[in-house]
Amino acid sequence: FRITTSFVLFFWALDCVQIYAQQTPPADKPIQFIDQNEFQGTDLILEPGATILIGEIHGTWETPILVASLVRQAVIKDTETILCVELSSSEQASIERFLNSDGGETAIDSLLRSPHWNSQDGRASIGMFGMLELLRRLRNDGKQIRVVAMDSNWEAPSGDIASLPPEELKKLKELANGRDREMAESVIHARARAPKAIVIAFAGNVHAKVVRGAPWDPKYIPMGWYVSQKVKNLVSLNAKTSGGQAWVMTDRGTGPTNFKGDDNGSSPFVKLLDDAETGYHGTLYVGRISAARPAKAKSG
Repeated sequence: FRITTSFVLFFWALDCVQIYAQQTPPADKPIQFIDQNEFQGTDLILEPGATILIGEIHGTWETPILVASLVRQAVIKDTETILCVELSSSEQASIERFLNSDGGETAIDSLLRSPHWNSQDGRASIGMFGMLELLRRLRNDGKQIRVVAMDSNWEAPSGDIASLPPEELKKLKELANGRDREMAESVIHARARAPKAIVIAFAGNVHAKVVRGAPWDPKYIPMGWYVSQKVKNLVSLNAKTSGGQAWVMTDRGTGPTNFKGDDNGSSPFVKLLDDAETGYHGTLYVGRISAARPAKAKSG
């Protein structure tokens, strides 16, 4: 599924101002939690019954690891925590097997053999695998963690979106809206099943917005808007960065691509806004980002 540079900017990186040429990807990093003393502001959002939406630029190492670290901060409080992720619901059984495994080579190979990980999409990155591995460790330690694959079982179109005829582009927009509605239903269901749990939904940044509309479609209804109509105590956070790279698919190819950002230091933090006019209630500041290659290569 190849997409234009402008589509990447609008769909995954609304907070970025420029994409540059691709560069050599960095080496993989150790899979480890962020030091909780360096992660500030989480007490603003982590309370029993809270629902938190996090929107990211797909294809980074740091944001999925930060989300896993946020889950750890939640379960340290002995609060059941449910993480809804933008993976097809058909992946649920595979994820569950991995979370209950010893995390060894056989378990990793089994996870990465499922269809989701065949993609070059950032949602199938080594960063996303690292997030699941950290959650597996938490569950192994007896923490109350559930992971929900909330996406619909959709199939992305092949080729460049810009070249699609109008009728196909219309179908794609309808598909996008259907996905958001289904993802929202998964979040709402998870919330209803566990009223006292902390529910975190992690998806592309446009999905996490709580207002209607997108640059390419003023009628677009994101997951966050649907959730906001049914769920109280909701906070939507846009993942902001100081710049760096993300692994994206564009009309120029697939790989590490540079993004600009605003430098607010090296330590991650949560900051809430006075209103949600931008579509978010606040910011999850990630810091410098690096491109996370597809995880499939991990299993050879």
